[in-house]
Amino acid sequence: MNSNPENTESTQVENATPTENTESTKDPTNGNRVLTPEEENQLMEQIIHYRNVALTFINKNKQELVQIYLQHIKTAPVEDRDGVLGINLNEIIEKNNIDVAFIPARILPIELVNKILARQKENNENIIYFLLITPLEEQILEVDIRSLTC
Repeated sequence: MNSNPENTESTQVENATPTENTESTKDPTNGNRVLTPEEENQLMEQIIHYRNVALTFINKNKQELVQIYLQHIKTAPVEDRDGVLGINLNEIIEKNNIDVAFIPARILPIELVNKILARQKENNENIIYFLLITPLEEQILEVDIRSLTC
């Protein structure tokens, strides 16, 4: 799914929960350098902006996202049915475009798979996992599918 986002104002999706990173803030372009407080604030503003764009996108395209997810888990080979819906915001600035694709767990980094498996143990089968990909971070979002189908 490709989408051309027209409005990127902040929107909340019910039960959307990003998992938080508790490491000290380092420069995403140079991991060896710790950011100044001002740079850290600017970075956090950009991260929050990208997260809000993703949540707005999910809210505006909820029916299509549910269909992509359900279609994939119904028709994919058994080994590819577990995974996440990837929301790629890397081209939003240059091309004003958001790409969405189902990413099978078998091709994700093992650390990410382990994080999702741990979350699945705490959640129920109504949770869809999104992988938000931005120039600044990769973040897991958990969304209750029941809130998307309303």
